Amino acid sequence: MDISLNRTSIDTLGESLHHPYYSMNLAEHGEILAVHYSPYEWSQDIMLIVFSNKILVLQLDHQDKLKFDVIAEFQHNVICTNTFLSAETALNIVPVNIQFCTAGVDFKLRIFKGNLSDDNTCQELVGHTSYINDLNYDPENIYIVSVSDDHTARIWTVGDNKQLAVFNLTSPGMSTCWHKDDSSKLLIAEKLQHIGRLLIHN
Repeated sequence: MDISLNRTSIDTLGESLHHPYYSMNLAEHGEILAVHYSPYEWSQDIMLIVFSNKILVLQLDHQDKLKFDVIAEFQHNVICTNTFLSAETALNIVPVNIQFCTAGVDFKLRIFKGNLSDDNTCQELVGHTSYINDLNYDPENIYIVSVSDDHTARIWTVGDNKQLAVFNLTSPGMSTCWHKDDSSKLLIAEKLQHIGRLLIHN
């Protein structure tokens, strides 16, 4: 497909950058530290917004006009450095299920679960000894992988929140992701001095 930009479209793009189509004031909650959109088709209208002591769950409503509704709030007593939504998150089931994992500055992972009532739970996963740079659920929601400055990548089981395996790296683990069609394949990027290195685990 051929894509071209004329002067008019460039001017329109520039104008839209200065005047957003939609804005929402969340100043009452403090400084926004991170934002995470759901990568899954069935929950693609869900977004997490991370603040210094809480995480808001927002849902995109575009039936009449574009807007976001705050549907849940989870307390996070330490600063959150990373977060990822679980594939189990769904609002079109009864009861509603919201599930996500976070990394904190205390080197712990936390799995939050809620159903838009008062039955929110938080399970801590302890093992890392330094800053957690990235985390990710596998596509089948069986495992969580996390990588850290402690030179390890760790696999956790979602069902019982246990550490299943530890991969020792030669430098800090910076980023990680699962193969979207094969949960047995895992990609890890580590910071090897000035060049970096990609590892594929099977």
